[in-house]
Amino acid sequence: MELVYIQPILLYGSETWALTQALEDRIAAFDNTCLRRIVRIPYTAHATTAEVRLRAGSPLQLLPLIQTRRLRFFGHVARMGDSQDTPYIRRFAGYPRTGGAAQDVHVAPGYGP
Repeated sequence: MELVYIQPILLYGSETWALTQALEDRIAAFDNTCLRRIVRIPYTAHATTAEVRLRAGSPLQLLPLIQTRRLRFFGHVARMGDSQDTPYIRRFAGYPRTGGAAQDVHVAPGYGP
């Protein structure tokens, strides 16, 4: 269930995230929380992350998936060549000044917005 409903939404745009250690910790905690809820293991059971993954059927962890997607995106950007312009990513800014309209954001190759 996590693979179908949660991962695609969580990983949308993860190729361009600037991953910090704090963000990696939050992603790992969210992944563990989702698995605990799916398998119905309460926190009072004091099960380790390894035990939760074993009872859930050992699904893939999110952080290696994010790293794979980032490397794949970097490969696409690296193969673009000099003849193409720098890619533009269309995104919604956090609190836009003009009523929530999408803004074009210039992205240097290899760096996210």
